[in-house]
Amino acid sequence: MAKKLVPLSFLVIILIISSCSKDSNPTNENPISPSHPWLVVLNNLGYDISILDLEDNNLYTAVVGTGEVPNDLIAVNYDLFVVNSTSNNISRYTKSDSTLLLEDVQGVGVNTNPFSITSKGDRLYVSCLNTDEVVVLVPDPLYEEDRVEVGTAPEGILYHQGNVYVACTGYNFQTYQYEDGYIYQINTSNHTVSDSIKVGINPQHLIKVEDKIHVCCTGDYGVTCNGRIYIINPGSFTVEDSLLIEGTPLQMCYDGYDTIWVAAGGWAGSGEVYCYTASGSIVHGSTNPIQVPTGAMDVAYYQGRLFVSCFQNDSLVELRGDSVVNAWAPGDGPQSIIVW
Repeated sequence: MAKKLVPLSFLVIILIISSCSKDSNPTNENPISPSHPWLVVLNNLGYDISILDLEDNNLYTAVVGTGEVPNDLIAVNYDLFVVNSTSNNISRYTKSDSTLLLEDVQGVGVNTNPFSITSKGDRLYVSCLNTDEVVVLVPDPLYEEDRVEVGTAPEGILYHQGNVYVACTGYNFQTYQYEDGYIYQINTSNHTVSDSIKVGINPQHLIKVEDKIHVCCTGDYGVTCNGRIYIINPGSFTVEDSLLIEGTPLQMCYDGYDTIWVAAGGWAGSGEVYCYTASGSIVHGSTNPIQVPTGAMDVAYYQGRLFVSCFQNDSLVELRGDSVVNAWAPGDGPQSIIVW
């Protein structure tokens, strides 16, 4: 069963679905090359990290363990930082020889439920879902420097040009309902909230697209509303546009040219991937999704290759156009993925 700490309505969807079995490409026993680009896969239920070598396509499973319920990760130069939600800590790893080495672990407080992480190089910023805070960390050696109070139930977080933007979902853990979603803006020079702006229901993820910030609002999983993308001008800190993409969009990535890819769940039958252009035209949405294995959770793009982590199916797939061209079995509950 899924253990990711997310609002109850999403947990119910996952818990009623049994996981699937599948064949996989065997793990290569040769040492992984630290000089090759890696796709790093965070296995939420396996409490470990797997690595796909993007040069030779070999998969290395369970390269190193994590804390309990690892939820997000970010690479900063030669360091990899992992957010462990149930362990309530952040782990720092270094890329060394043919593996990852655990260097540091920093706690952020009991029952804080750290959720997502971003970096501006000399500082890390971690959203804490349960305590409505952002924790500021110095990366090396890893230690806490400050805390900033933000809105209700923060999840996604993004650094951009001197500010940190925090997606506050508004989830009420007493009523199990969503209140209004907001994006909070934190000035990184003094670690204070400088502004906030209302967006749609359940904003979970933020990415930079050209000079704008795109916010993925998942909605309340179809109870009263579906997914919508909000486009924010960070200069004026205003909502410039929104795109009704429908379904349950979760995580996004930008190809650097014109296309934004969206992992959109799909918890019965096929998983779903959507995409739209930077100008706001939907290419694949809820009516014509790209089909992948069940439970598309995250997407990552690298040199014309799109990778999708499929949580419920325990798989990682590669898309070319609208088709799955490669599949691997990285571990139990693959969730967040990044290119490093």
